[in-house]
Amino acid sequence: MKFIRNNSLNPYFNIALEEYCLENKVNEENFFIIWRNKPSIVVGRHQNIFQEIDYEYIKKENILVVRRISGGGTVYHDLGNVNYTFIFNRNDNDINYEIHNYKIMEALSILNINTSMSKRHDILLDDKKISGNAQRIHKKHVLHHGTILFDTDLVKLEKSLDVKNNAIYSKATKSVRSQVTNIKENMCEDMNTEEFQEHLIKILSNDYSDDEILLTDEDFFRINKKVNEKFMKWEWNYGESPKFTVNKHVDNDNDIWDVKIIVNNGLILECNLIKNGKEILYNLTGLRYEIDVLDANICGLTKNDIYCLFFKN
Repeated sequence: MKFIRNNSLNPYFNIALEEYCLENKVNEENFFIIWRNKPSIVVGRHQNIFQEIDYEYIKKENILVVRRISGGGTVYHDLGNVNYTFIFNRNDNDINYEIHNYKIMEALSILNINTSMSKRHDILLDDKKISGNAQRIHKKHVLHHGTILFDTDLVKLEKSLDVKNNAIYSKATKSVRSQVTNIKENMCEDMNTEEFQEHLIKILSNDYSDDEILLTDEDFFRINKKVNEKFMKWEWNYGESPKFTVNKHVDNDNDIWDVKIIVNNGLILECNLIKNGKEILYNLTGLRYEIDVLDANICGLTKNDIYCLFFKN
């Protein structure tokens, strides 16, 4: 199968590359991309990001957030996680998850990594998840992509996605958490992530016998245009979250707060704060539901107070 070699570690560029290739690079050819991201959260197209992440933790750890173009659940990426993307001309078989997953499973079997597939189409190793996947259809083309946990920091993965926030109510698609493991710790062969990534390219390209597709300067220009105009935008990554309501009863430094906030398109529609039985008036309507914006517009509360009242799980 033909392939694009993508050395970028920038999640905004990499998600933009997928969309660009789906919309522009499929004619009669099917191809794949193998790629990695620096530490980042990749949220599903129809998800409420605030229900999926530990907001305070990812801010503290400078973990990036990007919304992808496919559905499915939120995932954590880092340099120990290898991602694959297949882009095909559409036919009845191409929307079959098993066909594409088996390509990855066969490549893993060459390394004596024997896997199975769950009813949810996750790839499992010893009944633990090593790969989740999703699809996006555009006109006559289909994109099938997924993650492979090779040597990911599972502690950061767990902390980033450790959300117990029952105070947020929305109709957004919620992620289903699974037990996970890394491939590397289950391998006899000594291999680093870069070598594993190259192994996948070699196998899927039939030992490099299939052609590499080279991106032109025009391609890069148009991909970076998508990065700047869409995928790096707060309005896409956070603002595309479905409408939600926050209802909280908080004991913060011996003050009792009742908080009700309605957010749509990432913007506050209504905000009612009651402290020790007394209504506190802040004009927050129309502001982004974002920590730095709220900190700049709320007097008398520290940033830690705002985390506690608005974002803390």
